[in-house]
Amino acid sequence: MQEDFLYEPVCDAAGCQLTVTVLADRDHVRAEMREDALAAGFRVLESCSLEEYAQGSLAALGDLVLLDCAEATTDAMALLSRLDMRAGKAGTHLVISTTMDALGSVGI
Repeated sequence: MQEDFLYEPVCDAAGCQLTVTVLADRDHVRAEMREDALAAGFRVLESCSLEEYAQGSLAALGDLVLLDCAEATTDAMALLSRLDMRAGKAGTHLVISTTMDALGSVGI
């Protein structure tokens, strides 16, 4: 049986804790991604649905964006496109999970 443990905070070369933005429409997936990021030592900047994020004010992205996109809706694809451009300019890492049905559309 493996014991539960927490990682030390994940820090950059300057010693600042790295941050993560968690975006997912499926509540259970978002909660799991958030808990995994915290357990791995990241500080969570934002954790919400794709729609909530798109409707909110422009916020700083985390050093890492974890995004779950189960359906390739027009709104989701528009947000993915904007996030891809922002992440590229900011040097943010973008990790996307999806379903097999949406894989062809979501693959950036």
